[in-house]
Amino acid sequence: MKDNFNRKIKHIRFSVTSKCQYSCLYCDSEGYSKTNELSVEEITKLCKLLAEILDVTRIKFTGGEPLCRKEIIEIIKNVSDLRVYKDISMTTNGLYLFEKAEELYKAGLNRINVSLASLTRKTYKKVYGMDTLETVLKGLKKAKEIGFNPIKLNFVLMRTLNENELEDFINYCARNKFILQLIELHKVSKTIGGNGDFYKKY
Repeated sequence: MKDNFNRKIKHIRFSVTSKCQYSCLYCDSEGYSKTNELSVEEITKLCKLLAEILDVTRIKFTGGEPLCRKEIIEIIKNVSDLRVYKDISMTTNGLYLFEKAEELYKAGLNRINVSLASLTRKTYKKVYGMDTLETVLKGLKKAKEIGFNPIKLNFVLMRTLNENELEDFINYCARNKFILQLIELHKVSKTIGGNGDFYKKY
């Protein structure tokens, strides 16, 4: 399997659920139709085929919020037990990370990316719709203590909303030896619940 530049694709993003606890300002998930989730067995089989037939070596589990999937630990363990992936990672909002970090690590998850748009309670609540920043920060601390490395923070930079926090994020990541990834806010088509007005503002 190759991309438009004829490069072999080795990395797959796999959405295990469309569910999420948050109502993020910039998220367009409400514009997508809800479909039935694949079973644990189907996911395991598909991941095996991706590695064997398409030679995929790295897989990242996403959502929605992957930690909302009740069988996520089983899914990670099954895929890890296949012994065909060099790297198994996950992108999460971090809300359930504190309670699930140890299980995820033992199941075979190698790395985590945490979406974090603010280090202040007020802005965090405005972006995500929930006052849960401290819970997420506790989860990050625990994930680091358990041994997840590297830990990456996905920071969606939005003018007038969190652009003044960039230096704080750089310092926070430097102190904790996290990797900071700046994510550009992208405009979404109106046909799938677009964020045009939000995009223009931020």
